[in-house]
Amino acid sequence: MTQIKLFCIIDGASSAFEVELDTKDSIAALKKAIKKEKEPEFDDIASDKLILFQIAVPDEGTHVYLEDIDSPTPLTKGTTEISEVFGDAPAKNTIHVIVQDPSAAPSTLSATTMTGPSAASVDWKDPSKILRWLEQYRRPAGVSQSALVSSFGADFPLCSREDTFDILWNGTPLRNGVLRRLECRGHSDRNQHPIPLLASGPGTGKSRFLQEFPNMLQKKAESDENEDVRKTFHDVIAINVTFGNGTPACDSDMKLGGDACVAVRLLYEHFISTSFKDPNVAPKILLPNIRNIHGVGDLNLTVALDVVCQDIARSSKAHPPSAIVIGIDEINQLHKVCPETLRQAVHAVGSLGCSSGRNGPFYVPILAGTIQGPVESIVRESTCTTLLPPLPLLSEEDIIEIGRSIQIRTRDDRVLHFTQAFLRDDNLFRRCISDIGGMARAIESFYSLFLALLTSNTNLPDDEKELTKYLQNVDVVLVMRDLEASLRSTYPFREYVDLVAPALARAILDIPVDPDMSVQETSGSITYKELKTTGIINLEQGEEPHLY
Repeated sequence: MTQIKLFCIIDGASSAFEVELDTKDSIAALKKAIKKEKEPEFDDIASDKLILFQIAVPDEGTHVYLEDIDSPTPLTKGTTEISEVFGDAPAKNTIHVIVQDPSAAPSTLSATTMTGPSAASVDWKDPSKILRWLEQYRRPAGVSQSALVSSFGADFPLCSREDTFDILWNGTPLRNGVLRRLECRGHSDRNQHPIPLLASGPGTGKSRFLQEFPNMLQKKAESDENEDVRKTFHDVIAINVTFGNGTPACDSDMKLGGDACVAVRLLYEHFISTSFKDPNVAPKILLPNIRNIHGVGDLNLTVALDVVCQDIARSSKAHPPSAIVIGIDEINQLHKVCPETLRQAVHAVGSLGCSSGRNGPFYVPILAGTIQGPVESIVRESTCTTLLPPLPLLSEEDIIEIGRSIQIRTRDDRVLHFTQAFLRDDNLFRRCISDIGGMARAIESFYSLFLALLTSNTNLPDDEKELTKYLQNVDVVLVMRDLEASLRSTYPFREYVDLVAPALARAILDIPVDPDMSVQETSGSITYKELKTTGIINLEQGEEPHLY
């Protein structure tokens, strides 16, 4: 008899586990082995109710979601022998089986729809009934919800975002910011409540800013002279949703409609999603399962926020929150799937901004994505306006400040830091960060690649002078080559190479442009606004209101 090891993972988890079977054993035996391995988690589930799929995913220690896997094979026949599916020698360093917990709903890949008693009884227009249904899927106490940004640079200092926040807080002469919107709460005039839109190319720090904005808002309000402002933002509740990352836009969103697809994500993030910091705690139900529930398309953003308010008021035995920040990221991904669904979502968000009454929470919605033009057109249709805060590139001083904050963790678990002498005085390093040009994601990648080479050395010294020498001996040219390769795979440089010359010439000669102006004089040429959203260039406000 031949024994084989299969590595399995629960849908949405990041840690694989091992089961050992004979090649002549059946799929039914595999289900029993998985149930036994997952005691006591699966104690109340019969092994034959487990839903398994054969997959071949490299084990990288990251979350694995069934919805992200191309063509997983359902393992539905209990009598099938293991060898018929996996052979005698399954691939190494690979996850072979993904397990859908039947206490959640069937997967979107299943032919059935979630119709259990609890799901079928939900009235998606009744906040109290929705809240009761959600209780069974609430993340455990002490487990944090998923973050928009969890990469290497998630804890970098937030640099050069003072102007971004200032525009959001104070607005412009023509567009109200948060402060003037608060003064106008209760007024339903859409012109008084512009929709903030962080519109820039990929990798410029939109998601990170969304993540940090609620704390910035609260700190700003604490020092305000107006008591109403201080009270309103004393307990800010923030819910960030995304149409990328773990909850990507898909055709199901188109079926739900723009209002419902945002509302479903909002409830999922507030109650259910779990952070990568808790790798052994998977969500009890996944977003695709909720989207498949009959009638969930009746849900809307206003009802979803009522559910959140009821939950907070009940759990804290206090009043509902006085302010709720709703960040909606990666709206460009929804636009790719269905522009009409995005239009519906933008209209719902615009209405939300106008619905902040004196007796309820003050809503602060913010959209973020790489599609400024389409969103502006949609907003104009709804008679709303947009507030466009800048996202400047980072300066060399910002990059040095980020370098100071980075912890260099050695193999023997010591914590070191970049030395001042290296950050300030090393010519090659300074030339490299100057060449990078201030794009947030490129800087994050640069430091990550640099640290990978540095920490491969097992003998990093504590002495500052000696450590500076080690830092100077890192092959920065190799780091820059790897960075270039990474950026080329992310950004469409080759596609726009002919457009860079006129844009570069105007930048060198300090000639301002109208964002809607064509980069080239030929008919149908891409505009500067469109080029900005690819990440190839950045536009910063000039002296004239409409020139950059």
